[in-house]
Amino acid sequence: MSNIQEPVMWLKQRVEKQGICLKVTYPFWKIIQSKRMKKTDLGKKGEELAERYLIKKGYQILQRNWRHNAKEIDIIAKGKDILVIVEVKSRNHQFHVEPRDAVTVQKQQFLIHAADAYIRTTDHDFETRFDVISIIFFPGSTEIEHIEGAFYPTLR
Repeated sequence: MSNIQEPVMWLKQRVEKQGICLKVTYPFWKIIQSKRMKKTDLGKKGEELAERYLIKKGYQILQRNWRHNAKEIDIIAKGKDILVIVEVKSRNHQFHVEPRDAVTVQKQQFLIHAADAYIRTTDHDFETRFDVISIIFFPGSTEIEHIEGAFYPTLR
C-alpha cells in the first residue's frame, strides 16, 4: 500500500466498526451515514411513537412541536384534569447516554418557560406536569420509558 492509502484504509476500518459506511473517492473521501437513521428522522419517529403511546394511555394530544420563540415543546397532552408537557428523547441502541439523561437543567428551564407561554396563550387552568418519554431503538424492537413528573418548575 502507498503512504496515502494506509490512513484511508485505517479510517475505513475504524468507521465501519461504528456502523457508518465510508465511500472513498481518491484523493478525497466523504462519510455517508447509511446504517444509522438521521438524528431528525430518529426524533420524528420517536415523537410519533410517544404520541401513539400517550393516546393508548388515555391522554388527549393538544399540540405537537409547539413553539414559542426559540423554545419548543414536543408534545402537549391533557390527562384527567392535568396538562402534561412532554419532552421526547430518542436514541439508537448504540448511544452511550440514556435519553432521559439528555434533559439537562437548561432544557428543563426552556420547557418551563415555553409551558408558561403556552398556558398564558391558551388560558388553560389545569395543574401542569412535566414528563419525559425516553425511546431507545433496537434492531427489531423499541423500548419506551415514560417518566411522569420527571422534574418540577423552580422559582427564579
